[in-house]
Amino acid sequence: SYAKQIMPQYYTTLQSGQFPENISIKAGVDSTIGQYRLAQGAHVKGSVTLPPGVDGSKVFLSVQSVEGANMYGYEYEKNLNSDGTYSLQHVYPGQYWIRFESRDGGVVGEPYPDSASWRSEPVSLAESEVVQADATLDAPAVLKGKIIAPSGVDVSRFYAQAHRIGEIGVTATGYVAKDGNYTIGGLRSGTYEVRFTDHDRMNHIVDRWYGGDGRRASAEPLIVTAGETVGLRDSTLEMGGSIRGTVSSSRIQAYDRVAVNVLSNDGSVVFSENADQNGIFILGGISPGSYKVSFDESTPTEFEKQYYPKLPESKGLQAAGEVTVVAGSYTSNIDAKLLEGASLTGQLLDRTGLPFTDVLIEAAHKDGALVTRTATTDNQGRFSISGLSSGEYVVSAKPVADDPLYFPGTTSSGEATTVETTSGQPKDLGVLSYQKKVIPAPVTFKDEKGTEDDFYVIPSTTGVEYLVSGNVVATGTYAGSGTVTVTAQALPAYVLAAGAETEWAHEFKATPLVVTPAAVTFTDVDGTKDD
Repeated sequence: SYAKQIMPQYYTTLQSGQFPENISIKAGVDSTIGQYRLAQGAHVKGSVTLPPGVDGSKVFLSVQSVEGANMYGYEYEKNLNSDGTYSLQHVYPGQYWIRFESRDGGVVGEPYPDSASWRSEPVSLAESEVVQADATLDAPAVLKGKIIAPSGVDVSRFYAQAHRIGEIGVTATGYVAKDGNYTIGGLRSGTYEVRFTDHDRMNHIVDRWYGGDGRRASAEPLIVTAGETVGLRDSTLEMGGSIRGTVSSSRIQAYDRVAVNVLSNDGSVVFSENADQNGIFILGGISPGSYKVSFDESTPTEFEKQYYPKLPESKGLQAAGEVTVVAGSYTSNIDAKLLEGASLTGQLLDRTGLPFTDVLIEAAHKDGALVTRTATTDNQGRFSISGLSSGEYVVSAKPVADDPLYFPGTTSSGEATTVETTSGQPKDLGVLSYQKKVIPAPVTFKDEKGTEDDFYVIPSTTGVEYLVSGNVVATGTYAGSGTVTVTAQALPAYVLAAGAETEWAHEFKATPLVVTPAAVTFTDVDGTKDD
């Protein structure tokens, strides 16, 4: 029924209500599925202020579920009226991102509520709620210019990309015409940096930032305001070279998680791109010169990082071979055969001794010379870090709501013990616990022969309690008789150190002391004085 904004729904017993549930029906048997509550829809309406001359019907409202569009189509689009007003009814209750966009580039798209980012905070829409979402949209700023490429290079597959300072990724893209002219539209007021890149990377052309070189740090900041068109200077592109090769391993797998990195002699990354699923890679647009190349699998890792030509990471960057890039040419056969790395396993416990789940575990080389590997604990607190090289690593747990914990079990980085690994070899670290390790002080016994003053002393040790005959006893001196057995156990938030003594036993001598007299002996020799 739409008369009262009752939303059509599938029957389900799931709380989220997102997936319909099958109901088994048997011939001749009536089935009762129970009561079911239908949801009323929400209503989003408002008015959008537009630049003069902009037809509101060319602007649309986008309401997108935070959980993503599902079988109900929890994603809505609606064109505004010509005057900028709109009304969107029958929206399923939930969390949504709301945004206004233009179909012809006449205005700059904006999120609601207004935000400097492309997307703002989600808006909660409750049953029967009417939400007034008004906005003001500006005319876009435009950047125009021309790139000049080496002779014979077709630039029609090149991009001119604007990156808003302070934001991640590309803000807007302009396509380059055959004559090198480009236009980047749809920009909000702000500061941008522009990058020129070859989409196909088959022309050996080096990426360039406007006003600089291939490094973003060299880019010239460009300030634009709403409705402004800014003409840029011509940008000349450099002919570079390309590196190509194949990644393989000891077992068949997809290689699209293996990054192929072109490095300068100091180890900084000049260019990086992943191989394809078959391990084939072509790195195009690299400035002519000499480089090092590394191969590294992204998390979850299995193989250790490697340098060309087939050198393990532990050999060091300086041992890697030189790869020379020549303008307009391919440098081929830069291949890698990845080898299985070392692995570290263990279990993490929290301060109560329970498995600590969903915690980042990090293995970082003691000098930072090797790549850092990570893993996350499972529901039993267990972890496995693989893809490590031969070396010495500092292993640490880094939970969100607690201090870092370093192997073998300290919150002080200065007290951490490094773990030595060997490529291809597994090593188990045992239990890594937030509980403090303690060593119980020993119980002492005083046992005099045949006295009633025999006693034993229960010591005081932080984090430890002592038990006699299964009962906890306080610190102090106790009369001793018979056989006394004392055990020690850790209190919550503590754990007994490996190898620590935890049991003491003594049998006290009886009182009065039971003795057996030795026999008297006589020596009697006839008539002698030696009897």
